[in-house]
Amino acid sequence: MMAPPFDPGALADAAAPLLGIPLTAESRAQAIVHLSIAAQQAELLLSAGIGDEDEPAPVYRP
Repeated sequence: MMAPPFDPGALADAAAPLLGIPLTAESRAQAIVHLSIAAQQAELLLSAGIGDEDEPAPVYRP
């Protein structure tokens, strides 16, 4: 079964009252923009070919 497509407007409308955040038309539009960007970044991150057997680096060295 496929997951339904992500709807940032529905998420903003559902989450704002739960968080006690009043949404104006302008703030709702900005929330939708930021949620869309976050969804794109999550999709990119989740598409990385990392398996369960892959280990993180033991020490981070820039």
